[in-house]
Amino acid sequence: MRTSSTNIILLGIAISNLAYMAYPIIDWMKKAYDNTKECILPDSYAYVFFEWIYFSLQDDVRRCDAFLGLAMASIRTFVLKFPMRTRTATSSSFGWNSCLIAFLFSSIISFALFLGTQIAHVGYIEWECYEESNPNKTSFELYIMVPSTLSEWNGFLYSKIYLVMNAVFSKILPPILFPILTILLIVEIRKITETRNRMFSNSNQNKYLTFIFSSSLQYSRHSATTKFVIFNTIAYVISSFPAGVFYLTYSFFPLWCLDV
Repeated sequence: MRTSSTNIILLGIAISNLAYMAYPIIDWMKKAYDNTKECILPDSYAYVFFEWIYFSLQDDVRRCDAFLGLAMASIRTFVLKFPMRTRTATSSSFGWNSCLIAFLFSSIISFALFLGTQIAHVGYIEWECYEESNPNKTSFELYIMVPSTLSEWNGFLYSKIYLVMNAVFSKILPPILFPILTILLIVEIRKITETRNRMFSNSNQNKYLTFIFSSSLQYSRHSATTKFVIFNTIAYVISSFPAGVFYLTYSFFPLWCLDV
């Protein structure tokens, strides 16, 4: 039961965070390499294509991290509420399935972001390079990421729909659901405490059940999973909810947000 779905979900959260933080490191390494050259050229089509894919992946894993945190909180609450029926919820297969479902659901929204951008060929530009103090003008192809035709359709209606979806599922729902699950978790811990106290006060109670509730209480109080749920709740309420409100407001009143 300990090597279970929570460990798999924690692994999924770690991978999501690593994937999200990898791009700044890759970009810094590229810039450091470019600075060693006398002539810094525009980004190639391959690198712009990599950025195009990776920005969607970053959006995906960031949202997936929130979904996995909610899954862990739900499992933790279920385990405490139904301690005798936890075989399925705590199995490793359930953890893998939870990670897969969270990633696929998050990918649907990120695919919408992917369709909202495209790579545009600006054309050939004159790039003046200096090698051994001798100027050498050379033409290079310039590629940039721009909003796609679909994104600009009907007055950027597609972009507004994506902003609403991203705001609701990434920024607003997690900060709302996390406190609810945390409250339920605290309620279950208190119920276990009260049940344990009643059992200890009655010397004729079944010692086996007393041991189960005593162990559950100790585990629930000191579990790293429980602490992780509480820290996630605080972090998402403080950081994500205000951003979600702004995204939602901007999707309906962009000019007002820009004026403010």
